[in-house]
Amino acid sequence: MQLLTSLAVLLLGYTAPTVSVHVEGEGYLRFVKDGRSVFAREATLTIQDGRLADSRGPLITPSLFVSSEPDAILIDPNGTITIAVKTRKMVIGRLMLVRLTESSDGDQGFLVTNERGISGLPGQAGMGTIVTSGSAKPLTKTVEKPIRGSSQGIQIEVRGKSEVIGEQFSLGEIAEITGSHTEIERLKKIVIGDTPSWGVPRGIDATRIRARLLSAHFSAAEVSVNVPSGAVVYRKGQLITAEQIMAEGKKAVAEKLGNIELEGSTESRPITVPLGELQVYGEAVNSAGNRVGVTVVVKVDGKRITSRTLMLTIARSNVGVKSGEMVKIAMVSGGVKVQLQGRAKSSGYVGQTIQVVTESGATLSCRITGANEVEVAL
Repeated sequence: MQLLTSLAVLLLGYTAPTVSVHVEGEGYLRFVKDGRSVFAREATLTIQDGRLADSRGPLITPSLFVSSEPDAILIDPNGTITIAVKTRKMVIGRLMLVRLTESSDGDQGFLVTNERGISGLPGQAGMGTIVTSGSAKPLTKTVEKPIRGSSQGIQIEVRGKSEVIGEQFSLGEIAEITGSHTEIERLKKIVIGDTPSWGVPRGIDATRIRARLLSAHFSAAEVSVNVPSGAVVYRKGQLITAEQIMAEGKKAVAEKLGNIELEGSTESRPITVPLGELQVYGEAVNSAGNRVGVTVVVKVDGKRITSRTLMLTIARSNVGVKSGEMVKIAMVSGGVKVQLQGRAKSSGYVGQTIQVVTESGATLSCRITGANEVEVAL
């Protein structure tokens, strides 16, 4: 009997409290289900793996963490959430609401929509207030705890840099874990926090990890946590280098103004964007004097993600036309080319368009093709 006891996992029953809520107004509660946002006006809230969640599984968002085993969850009309642990009460956060304008499809009692909606707090105009209707039947959660002394020593080594994909990241995605198979599988699933936006690092610290471990019923004595200084997590994406951005900008300029030498006067920075089919191209080329502006657009799977505006300088080595100088005008129509003389009304570089006055007094818009040479396409 003693041998069986030493090898067994002691099952302790913990009854997670629940509270039924509904929004009296236009706002919706927001949850995360299968990596996407879903919405509901009514829900039964409980605690799941140390986080506030709907009793059907989806987690409330923004995330609200509970680091203990409370006896009750209390929510007032303005969304402030208080947990009661024995004789103590502690505020853990406040619910956020979202007001939607589009019609939505249903998904197991939740609303699904591509609309981001307008976020606000309960009690604000147009959002509504939170109404509670007493506790629903509690959910009984079975929690595994190793028998004291059975652990062979759990080691958690957080990596200095981790890349993750989902909206939230778990311990298994950012750390190497050693211990028994059962312990490792439990630890891997512990949610540490929300994933940052693309290109924005989020720092990782031992205090946050230990708090998540405590919520999952791992004591400090059981686990050794090592987090290197400066440890960060990134949302996995694809990098567009500064050189790529500059090259696409210059390519767009060349297509409009011709093959002219350009100097970068705006320092470009790399961009990290979501995974998917990538398109990078330049558009909206504008020039004034020796300055050229171009917008470099980034699309992923056909959707415009971001853009970067570059300001370039036409190099002095480029030949062109000075104001008041006589120029040769080439008038081209199909395969016929006629040349005549004119005087430039303004200065410009190869590829730019200037106004030229002919010997007969007519003003033409001409494209500079070389030193004191312009062209008009008829």
